[in-house]
Amino acid sequence: MPVLAIQTSHKATTVVSDKDDDSFYVKSDKRLIKIDPGELLYIEGMRNYLCIYTTSEKVMVHGTLSSIEENLKHLEYICRVHKSFFINLRMINYIEQQVIVLTNKKTIPVGSSYRDKVYEKLNII
Repeated sequence: MPVLAIQTSHKATTVVSDKDDDSFYVKSDKRLIKIDPGELLYIEGMRNYLCIYTTSEKVMVHGTLSSIEENLKHLEYICRVHKSFFINLRMINYIEQQVIVLTNKKTIPVGSSYRDKVYEKLNII
């Protein structure tokens, strides 16, 4: 896949896809950091920054959730659940009312405008 650069003000959030798997790289400070989406817990948007939380680290990236959304949409198990959060659906421990509790005990709110899409992606019996 090609290198994708999303311009956000004077800096760019660079996302580079690895052809062999779903891993991608994000630019944080002056380094490209490899993110394995299988280890991704959630992504939190905070104005012009993203905090990417994996099972082993937290990575701060200059950019917005909208800027990274296009690069993640091919991953069916990564889903936007709130205006400020993407989560890995495989890392859900349980859902109670409008809150998702992840395997690391982090609670993530479910936005009312995202609820139907989240439930549609879940395999509910």
